[in-house]
Amino acid sequence: MVRRRRCAHRLSCTGAVRVMLRAFKNVVGTIAGVLLLFAGVTAVGDFLIDWANPPIGQFIDTSSGRQHVLDVGPEDKPAQPTPAIVLVHGANSNLGDMRLALVARLRSRNRVIAIDRPGHGWSERAGGAADAAPRRQAAVVREVLSKLGVTRPVLLGHSWAGALAAAYALDYPGELHGLVLLAPATHPWATGVPWHFGLAGTPWLGPLFARTLAQPLGYLMLDRFVGPAFAPQGAPPDYVERASISLALRPATVMANGEDLNRLEAFVAAQATRYELIKTRTVVITGTADGIVSPRIHARAIAAQIPAAQLVVLQGIGHMPHHADTARVVAAIEALAAADQDAAAAPRATHRP
Repeated sequence: MVRRRRCAHRLSCTGAVRVMLRAFKNVVGTIAGVLLLFAGVTAVGDFLIDWANPPIGQFIDTSSGRQHVLDVGPEDKPAQPTPAIVLVHGANSNLGDMRLALVARLRSRNRVIAIDRPGHGWSERAGGAADAAPRRQAAVVREVLSKLGVTRPVLLGHSWAGALAAAYALDYPGELHGLVLLAPATHPWATGVPWHFGLAGTPWLGPLFARTLAQPLGYLMLDRFVGPAFAPQGAPPDYVERASISLALRPATVMANGEDLNRLEAFVAAQATRYELIKTRTVVITGTADGIVSPRIHARAIAAQIPAAQLVVLQGIGHMPHHADTARVVAAIEALAAADQDAAAAPRATHRP
């Protein structure tokens, strides 16, 4: 009798295990099916994004593959030679952002070069995650400029690219006419990066996330991403389309952006100890209402460290000063481009328009 009960109990347990395994297989199959569906949607979306946002510049071969570059101007031949102005975009972006805000305003007097950073826009990223460091990307920018025959330009870096521009000034002293740090990310901060960017930059889950969920979620949340970047101002009309922001939703770009952001804080923590060594005449531009990159932690700190820095503080302006107050940003860039670098370093100044 006892043996029969044990057998019945054993059969009951075996049946329960089989039911659980069957349910588990069904769940796994459903998840796999959903991921395959999203992977298919992403593959189609990738093609459509490329089709809708073709390259607008030329390609330059570098050690990180082909880099996409817009090279224009000057329209009016200046009486005296003027330095080229090189514009480098931040995270989740491409050279279309700089083209939309600054290129047309600067090209009349200067040669203007806007660059897609490695892995962004239409630029390749041959080194993968190894090309995520701002120092490495600064070296690639230098390769591009060398191929274009550009010497001693004014280099502008926005947001993430503020660390890149500072790295360029540190690693290649004497090669810049001037340095513009626009709402720059230059120092370590305490809040980390949003979970989706962190996930996209991880070695194993990053590719899975980027090739399945990132693009559909990105389309659903694109306005939520763009809005805070421009707050308290609004984005220009049709900004996402005109600046080709959807290029950031392609899987390879999603992973590149995640790698960039995941590695930025450790990089700037080390680099921030050396900013006093920058001798290039520098303009740091920040908005008091920047909710993305703290002016106190970044812009004000690096302006205090660089001996020849001028801090320009724009009252009530957010993280996109080149869109929100284009005239004053252009004026600061042009003044720096026109400055005589043979003169003594400019006195430290703080300007609050």
